[in-house]
Amino acid sequence: MKLSLSLIILTLSLMTVLPAIPTHSWMARVFDFPRHLIGLILIVSLGTFLLLYGIPTDWWLVAVLAGAGALVTQALWILPYSPLHRTQVPLHRATVDSDAVVIAMTLNVYQHNRDYAATSNVVHRIDPDVLLLVEVDQSWISAMNAASASYPHRVLIPQDNTYGMAFYSRYAIRDVEERRLIDDSVPSLKLTVRLPNQREFRIYALHPRPPRPEKDQDSKQRDRELDCVAAEIGRETLPVLVLGDLNDVAWSPETRRFMRLSGLKDPRIGRGLFATFPVGYPLIARFPIDHVFVSEQFALLEVARLSDVGSDHYPFLVKVALGSGETSTAAST
Repeated sequence: MKLSLSLIILTLSLMTVLPAIPTHSWMARVFDFPRHLIGLILIVSLGTFLLLYGIPTDWWLVAVLAGAGALVTQALWILPYSPLHRTQVPLHRATVDSDAVVIAMTLNVYQHNRDYAATSNVVHRIDPDVLLLVEVDQSWISAMNAASASYPHRVLIPQDNTYGMAFYSRYAIRDVEERRLIDDSVPSLKLTVRLPNQREFRIYALHPRPPRPEKDQDSKQRDRELDCVAAEIGRETLPVLVLGDLNDVAWSPETRRFMRLSGLKDPRIGRGLFATFPVGYPLIARFPIDHVFVSEQFALLEVARLSDVGSDHYPFLVKVALGSGETSTAAST
């Protein structure tokens, strides 16, 4: 038992160290994802070891110290995505001009999911102002015709390779750019939205490739795309929203780099994980990989992970107000 616990603790400690290696290899990058799960197993393993055997004075101490260091490291990565941390996007408490409000929803529909009605129902119920669906093929585009009838402005890119994209907007859009920045088979969008009060903001819609063990499926393409977009956003003069399934967890080094280069903020910081993938797993085994990032001109009204719609992802929603006003750092519920 003592040896088994020590091996578990040392293995988890190695999983903690691997993401610190400067490489795009999936063998290291994959351990960016389960930091909260690794932390929980470390708590259980270390707690059990100390309860059964106390603090060791021989070589077993190496495992205990390694596990303690790994636990602190994981906690530092995860802490910002808890109510214990200061919020990054303030909660708007003042009266809001309805013409300045944007309800943005993003959902990876899972291309092979054919429960079109569940997604249509949540679109009708939430009635977002801008909606991004990814992994859409032509069947999804056709099935969403009724639900999207109230969106006169749209950009539709159906594909059969799980990288199709559909953007719907209640508000006028212009300067639409369909881009394939790194891979010709992976589209992204850049466009400008005009609100009823004539203010404009930019939307970037993204769904880069994830890190996987197959050939050419390390994190290099994903990271290059995120870096390219972040650098572009850093030069923007308009307010910005970024929507999409980034195939990267909120706390990863690459996502932190994306936020630093772009100057964008994460509404989840100081509020919770809002983990969106995969559906059907306990919270501790889900990951926040669907994102809405906002520039400093936006104040937060609401952030929420919505209910199951038959996909392997939950929908993710952010309601923001564009403009100034009184704000509070109180956490969203």
